[in-house]
Amino acid sequence: MQCKNCGTENPQNAVFCKHCGKRFDGMSACGFCGRLTPADGDFCINCGANRNAPVYIMRERVIERAPVQASKKSGVAEVAVERPVQRAAVVDAAFEQPVEKAECAAVSDEDNASCSSKIKPELGRIFGIISFACASAAALLAMIFVLVIGNAVSTSGGSANTGIGGYNLFFFFGDVYKTDTLLGSNNIFAAVCGTVLVALSLAATLACFICAIVRFILILKKRTQKSMIAPAAATVIAYVCSAALFNLCLAEGASSMGVSVGMAPNGATIAGLVLCALFMVAAVALKAVRCGMGGNVRAYVSGAVCQTLVAVFVFVALGAIGSGIAFCKVGSLNGTASLGIVSLFNSIDSGADIANYVNTYNTCLALTAVALVAVVALCVFAVLSLADIISSFGRGVAKKTFVFTILTGGFAVLYGILSCVISASYASFTSMFEIDVAVPVVVMLFGLFVVAASITNVVLSKKFASKE
Repeated sequence: MQCKNCGTENPQNAVFCKHCGKRFDGMSACGFCGRLTPADGDFCINCGANRNAPVYIMRERVIERAPVQASKKSGVAEVAVERPVQRAAVVDAAFEQPVEKAECAAVSDEDNASCSSKIKPELGRIFGIISFACASAAALLAMIFVLVIGNAVSTSGGSANTGIGGYNLFFFFGDVYKTDTLLGSNNIFAAVCGTVLVALSLAATLACFICAIVRFILILKKRTQKSMIAPAAATVIAYVCSAALFNLCLAEGASSMGVSVGMAPNGATIAGLVLCALFMVAAVALKAVRCGMGGNVRAYVSGAVCQTLVAVFVFVALGAIGSGIAFCKVGSLNGTASLGIVSLFNSIDSGADIANYVNTYNTCLALTAVALVAVVALCVFAVLSLADIISSFGRGVAKKTFVFTILTGGFAVLYGILSCVISASYASFTSMFEIDVAVPVVVMLFGLFVVAASITNVVLSKKFASKE
């Protein structure tokens, strides 16, 4: 039996998860009447008490029996004892165990219930507040920087690098359709693709950010037990995918004899990626330090390593995807060329081989359409899987998260294969070029690495759980 909360395997007759302590039937004990009630409710279905309110044990007078001298007839005497008022332990609604109530709303009950670290409670609260703040800042930065995504013309030779010109995200909402832009006369397909991809990217990032805002408010009002890290991570990953898709549309580059010229992410995009990464790493690290490794150290370490590798592999694959969709070698110059969607169809449109133009254009158009579906699916499943992996770092993952991760790697492999076919089709269009499969193979390999790391994580988790 697999726990839906943490993904740990449990015996078939288990009532509680041996790792996180959550009941399998979705019920929990009311802190007032002690009877079972749905864990996701704010009020008890039996006594109607507010489960978020503190429980107090009032002063009471009880009669206790104490032994007396043997000469007395009964052998016992009734002694009155008064018990003082005291605050009872708060029963967490999601976990069937008493936990210490957070003094700050920024520290969610979910974090409190799952923490097993031996650090002082006061220091733990501080770590929880800082982790909450870092995750919130990462989501806000991702939403801000997604609006300034752009690229610039980058030239490099030796140690010299300069960035000039370029386009921003909103280029695809107006200027791309003007006749005096970089588009060819028959290249409306590339313009539409760019507009659709950018619109989907903005919508996805905004949706994730709205979820982060809602979670932020609920945590401050103490209306949820869930962490801030999951929606913040989803917003950041959606931003990373947006940058990759934008650069996929406008990628263009060439290199020969140590000199390269092409379109690269601009300074604002790079700054946004770095800042979001730093804040997310800080949020996850502080939560990990605060919550500790739990009882099974080997399971935690193996899970943390595998999950880190999954995230790194996905981001590397996205970076490779952003470098273009077709790749060729220029034999006469001993160099390479990379083309995004716009530059690919511009090059075909301006080609001299008119007899082969229609076939090449139609073939690349069909393959590119399928490749874009694959890369959009990759981004969707990357957001769904990595958000959960990051929020439950080092712990077991749910079955659906494992499936989403496998699909992410699978679509990366599919995109790499399609990129190889598109490159071969374009290379056959002119005698100047030869197919270059280096970048597509990198995408495929890292897609396979994602699948392998995910399977390894599940296998090791079950192995260590069985030995616990």
